[in-house]
Amino acid sequence: MLKIKLINEQATLNNFKYFDNKEYIANFPFTIKFQVQDSESIQRLIPSASAKLNCIFQKRDSGELSKAASFLFNPDDRSLWTISFSATESNDIVGSNFQVILDFNGSSTLPDLSDSTDLRSGMAYNVISKVQFDGEC
Repeated sequence: MLKIKLINEQATLNNFKYFDNKEYIANFPFTIKFQVQDSESIQRLIPSASAKLNCIFQKRDSGELSKAASFLFNPDDRSLWTISFSATESNDIVGSNFQVILDFNGSSTLPDLSDSTDLRSGMAYNVISKVQFDGEC
């Protein structure tokens, strides 16, 4: 199973910090940066250079938004990934948790990665929070 650790927005190679929660404002674009770790060893997980990773987010209408992540520092550190959201997507997702599907060796030919010969998964729990502004300012 995979363990997901958020990293700071200003992360550079070998210079980043972990944090527990990413806050975002609906109707504004935002980015999530994270590290994939092995849940048993708590060590960073280094997939092949052709690896693919999808993240699945719950939407307000009970549907799902699947987003392909990309390496943050390929080939220097393939444990670090990033996903960007448009303003519309930021409004549509519920926040809180997301599922991660990793095609470790990059063998999948399908968008959902289901035909991978080395498919791994995990969850990021309570890591993104939508900031809501209620009332008048």
